[in-house]
Amino acid sequence: MLTTLLEPSEGRVVINGHDLAHDAYAAKRHMGYVQDLMNHTMLEAGLLLPWLDLIPLMLTGLVFLAVSMRMHERSRRLGY
Repeated sequence: MLTTLLEPSEGRVVINGHDLAHDAYAAKRHMGYVQDLMNHTMLEAGLLLPWLDLIPLMLTGLVFLAVSMRMHERSRRLGY
């Protein structure tokens, strides 16, 4: 609820005088909340595409695959 991903069923949260339900941005600034990049609001606005986070992961996998293939080939040449 403090991240505003869940709506409270009852009660309210006030941080430094800012009601989380009415002024979430200011309340989060006072509690030191840092949102991650994959924010649902940005996704809904079309500012982010969910698959963009997968690209660095895929590239890392390809680099490791290339390195492991070279190591395998070298070990075969050396007779291991």
